[in-house]
Formats: sequence, C-alpha cells, structure tokens
Amino acid sequence: MIYTFGIFTIGDLLRDNAGNFVFGYSKFIGCVNSLHAELWSLYISLQLVWDYRIDYLQVQTDCKQILQLLSASNVESSPISLVRSIRKFWHRAWFINLTWTPRSGNIAADKLARLANCSSFELSFFSSSPLALGDILSSDALVVTL
Repeated sequence: MIYTFGIFTIGDLLRDNAGNFVFGYSKFIGCVNSLHAELWSLYISLQLVWDYRIDYLQVQTDCKQILQLLSASNVESSPISLVRSIRKFWHRAWFINLTWTPRSGNIAADKLARLANCSSFELSFFSSSPLALGDILSSDALVVTL
C-alpha cells in the first residue's frame, strides 16, 4: 500500500443513537502519512469519548486498513505504537464496535478537519455543531448506519 505524506488535519464527531451531534473536534497534526492521520483521529476520539463516560461506542471509519490493523491476531505487538495504544482502549470497561463506512458517510468529520487551525497544535473542541456543518449532519446521517 502506498501512503501519502503531507500536512494533515483531523476532525471527528460523536453522535448519539438518534444521530444528533454530541461533540466534535478538529486538530492540526502536522506532517504524517495518511494512515497515521487516520490513527491519530481514532486515538483522540477514543480519549474524548472515554472522558464522556460512554459505555457503548460504534466507531465508523472509511479506512479499511485501520479495521485490518486493529483486528489482526498480533495487534498487541504491532510495530505501530498508535495501533497498540488504540487497542488498549478495547480493554477498558466499555463496548466498542468498529465498522467500515463509505467515504460518503464521513463528510461531517472531513468538514470538521478542514476547520482546524493550522498555526497551532491545539485541539479545537465543539460542544455544539459548528455552523459550517450546516445540512451536512442530516445528509451524512442518511448514509451512516447508527
């Protein structure tokens, strides 16, 4: 697999079981490859969701390689430290279901990533839906199976 290196921003959001926006974030992470950008997004999302004390979490990603890496039999000894760190979240007192969604199901997360402040590594947290998401949330929810 070929990885694209570049300057990346990440963003993600949490929805409740009815598809309503709970929180979101965006963050500039600098120069990494595309896989590491996806892994950082998942890692930060899991940290934030854990702090919210969510018991059941359905994670949807459009990166099939993350699914493969996290379900591999040797995941605990993965050479990628972020994979090992993410996998440790599975051993906490909650249930995580990781599923694939088409790229069209991640439009809202992609939009949040574009809101990142590229002059700072600080996380931008959104406790309510940013206006920039507009109707994306409702149309995105039609693609995403909750």
